[in-house]
Amino acid sequence: MSAAAETSALVTVEEHSTIGGLGGAVAEVLADHRIGHPFLRHGIHDEYVLIGPPAGLYAHYQLDAVGIADVTEDLCRTL
Repeated sequence: MSAAAETSALVTVEEHSTIGGLGGAVAEVLADHRIGHPFLRHGIHDEYVLIGPPAGLYAHYQLDAVGIADVTEDLCRTL
């Protein structure tokens, strides 16, 4: 929690649904302690997912290194 208080934005990354995972737990802690920084839960949204080779799926859902960097930079641009 101290790390969250020391930063201006937070991102969690999950290689599965964003519902009910790490991002939800982090959001609860932020809410409980009234830490109102911009926060992004990055992962697969509530939708039917594609089937294919892992590398292609990671790229499609922006869960590869380039995709994670892109969504993190997008969040930082809003600050």
